[in-house]
Amino acid sequence: MQLEREKRIRKILQCANAALNSSINARLYATEGLYKEDPVKYNIHILCDAFGVTRRLFYGHIKYNKRDNAWFKTRIPALKKCIRDIFNESEQRFGADKITVIMKERGLHVSVTIVRRLMREMRLHSIRTGAKRRWRLEIRNPA
Repeated sequence: MQLEREKRIRKILQCANAALNSSINARLYATEGLYKEDPVKYNIHILCDAFGVTRRLFYGHIKYNKRDNAWFKTRIPALKKCIRDIFNESEQRFGADKITVIMKERGLHVSVTIVRRLMREMRLHSIRTGAKRRWRLEIRNPA
């Protein structure tokens, strides 16, 4: 029984694109590919043993790790357009903090971190560098 299991594991590793010393993502994608190719031929228990991943990790990968299909990916172009519009309306004066506040006023709830990352990707930089400190003080201590 154990000998047959070892033979099946060896056959799986020969068919796969990933080796045991590959990254965990490579092993997960190889396991997923073989499992989707023929779920009857490749038992999930033996596949996971062959690639050294737990079944919980494998099923989590199948269900949750599809970042290319995430809803956020579909929002990025609209967010970039909105950020660029606000940036140009401010005559290139606003940074990520102010743009985030304006977006929230317009009903788009997004974090400062995401706005900052998208501005960096679009290479948008404020022409005023010292205004941020004064603006933050005004927000925290309104007169």
